[in-house]
Amino acid sequence: MLNFQFIISRIKIYSNIPYQLQRKVKSKFLRGMFISLSKAFKPKSSKVVLQKTEAKALGDLNSTGWTDLGVFIHEDDISEIFGKLENFALKDRYRPVHGEFLLNSVPSDTHVADYIVDDWNNLPEIVKIANSPSILNIAEGYLGCKPTISNLQLWWSFSGHENSEEAENFHRDVDDWKFVKFFIYLTDVDLQSGPHTYVQKSINSHRHLPIKRYSDTEIEKYFGKENIKIMTGKKGSAFMEDTFGFHKGQLAKEDRRLVLQVQYSINPIAINSYTSKDSIMEIDPYINRLYLKRKES
Repeated sequence: MLNFQFIISRIKIYSNIPYQLQRKVKSKFLRGMFISLSKAFKPKSSKVVLQKTEAKALGDLNSTGWTDLGVFIHEDDISEIFGKLENFALKDRYRPVHGEFLLNSVPSDTHVADYIVDDWNNLPEIVKIANSPSILNIAEGYLGCKPTISNLQLWWSFSGHENSEEAENFHRDVDDWKFVKFFIYLTDVDLQSGPHTYVQKSINSHRHLPIKRYSDTEIEKYFGKENIKIMTGKKGSAFMEDTFGFHKGQLAKEDRRLVLQVQYSINPIAINSYTSKDSIMEIDPYINRLYLKRKES
């Protein structure tokens, strides 16, 4: 009799091989070659004409690894999102022992807590943001093929801690051969509330390629303080980044921060588990396939 659990476990292991392989390849030349091969077999939009602001954003991404999108949504839209999140559970990203909890009962040692993605990934407000035509145009221009929404995260960073931990230290993301992330602040973010920080032009550097956390001193030494960009902004402010470049979310000092992140990549992220839900919204079925599918009327 076949052991189906064993078969499933083997399938999971082998399906992760492409993910693990691309994390091992450090050479810019080799990564570029695999990017070209990977995107060659992906669909492309029939015609994408970039607006002036989109073309500038794409140019920024290619030259520095990030682009500022300014205020992307308004307070009324943010209030709608907050109203729907009110009763959704959070989980400590690094301390699963805490289980699920609400925003008014966050454990004292929690630095970062995520809303459970299956609870909110089909909210119309979120779907609309993730499928903004301008963002999709920029993402397709950067990737060279139709983007795949491969990761969604919505998380709080909390103050009240002495030392930074995990992603509050500089690091690279190595999620796919090529990808770009869209970030939007859903709270006001200043220097005291844990602003996102990015190292300009580090996407093209071969320095510090081992996958680990790096100190501020190491990053400043090799890239210079002048290339470290701190992203503050009013609620609704947004930016896009290739997070293969060095980045971190600073340790929140006196306030908390809520961030929405949408990742666009060439391929699905092999180590992620996806549940595709029905959606009544007009969405591109390819771009959204991992999280949403068009509901048949």
